[in-house]
Amino acid sequence: MRRALLIVLVIVAVIAFALLAIFPHPEEQREQHAYEILNAAKVAVSQLKSLEGDAFFSQSVEQDGHKERSNTRFYMKMLKSDGESVMRIDFKDYEYESDAERDAHERMRVLLQNASLFDYGSECYVFTPKISEEQITAFSTRNALFRYKFIPLVEPLHIVSLFDLASNASYRGVVNISVGNETVKAHEISYELSYPAITFAERAELRTFISAEDFLPLRTELSAIYKHNDENTRIKLCFGFLSYNVNTNLSARDFRIAEGLRVITRD
Repeated sequence: MRRALLIVLVIVAVIAFALLAIFPHPEEQREQHAYEILNAAKVAVSQLKSLEGDAFFSQSVEQDGHKERSNTRFYMKMLKSDGESVMRIDFKDYEYESDAERDAHERMRVLLQNASLFDYGSECYVFTPKISEEQITAFSTRNALFRYKFIPLVEPLHIVSLFDLASNASYRGVVNISVGNETVKAHEISYELSYPAITFAERAELRTFISAEDFLPLRTELSAIYKHNDENTRIKLCFGFLSYNVNTNLSARDFRIAEGLRVITRD
């Protein structure tokens, strides 16, 4: 009797182990689903023909009780032709709160007044009429979170280009988020990025909210700690859409730089 019971227990244990091998652990399922959603977002952005909308980028930096906060609002247009994407960003507003770096923020506020950025892929151009109405600055882009070297900005779609570098991804479920005045359903994905995607900290924790309807990245939140000389600087970023429309009636002329401007190239 005892031997028969022992045999039954062994069989049950073998079957249970086999089932565990067949059916992934819930955490593994969340990770797999997270990467599936991230990949779906990459595909959705790659298939866009055009897009335009209002967007924002905010950042908060805290160190030893000092706080720096800024928020940039802009209108973005994206057009794809023959597999190549071009983007135009028209800056609308730059607001800030600062304990110590008011001069730097004020210079940035003036710099971005009526400014436009033209992103042609490997290079971009920034027109800043408050500085000069006769010239435009050209510089190369980077394959990092901060794509533009001299402009502290991340536009909402750019994040998908870094999804291949994401680690420790996890699916958090479907949540309701606000996009402007509307409430929409979105997949919440958490993950980590490190160098070369992140150049200002060893690693960063991110959450991206991806539309449950069209799989476009609606909003991304980032937190990181920069460590230097036993001091910790806490960095928080948030960027996303306030409103957007896809497959709108844009043309190549919307992305042309005005003729006659003197081009200043910066490395």
